[in-house]
Amino acid sequence: MKKIIFLVTVLALLLAACLSPSGGGSPAQSSSEFDINDWDSVLAAAKGQTVNWYMWGGSDSINAYVDNFYGTALKERYDITLNRVPVADAADYVNQVLSEKEAGVVEGAVDLMWINGENFYTLKQADMLYKDWAQVIPNAKFVNWENPAINLDFGRPVDNMESPW
Repeated sequence: MKKIIFLVTVLALLLAACLSPSGGGSPAQSSSEFDINDWDSVLAAAKGQTVNWYMWGGSDSINAYVDNFYGTALKERYDITLNRVPVADAADYVNQVLSEKEAGVVEGAVDLMWINGENFYTLKQADMLYKDWAQVIPNAKFVNWENPAINLDFGRPVDNMESPW
């Protein structure tokens, strides 16, 4: 299971790198640079990019795991720099994304985020999540999308806008 989680996470990080041509972009601006259904184009667009992954930073062991396991693999295998941005509460970066949208910022700071539940639903309602990606990444075949623990988040459909990591 650890390998499957790793692969799904790496694929999500690769996709996030494609969405941000300068390390902090919006899906709407740069989605023409790759075709989500052509993984070679995703790899090409992601190469050399930086992904800003905003996540809860309250665990030294999780932080080290993300930095050393994912960060190293992304750099060595795909030439992607992982910038883990530790935050005390997911609501902080959700509010940042919403504030950037309200201010008309086209290329925001957050590329990828660790969210669930109400934070996911808030961004989904605000139409701030990249659509139709979760089940087309190559390793999605290892995820049981029929399982309500996967296809629902706190009882709300994820609609291909969220993937387990």
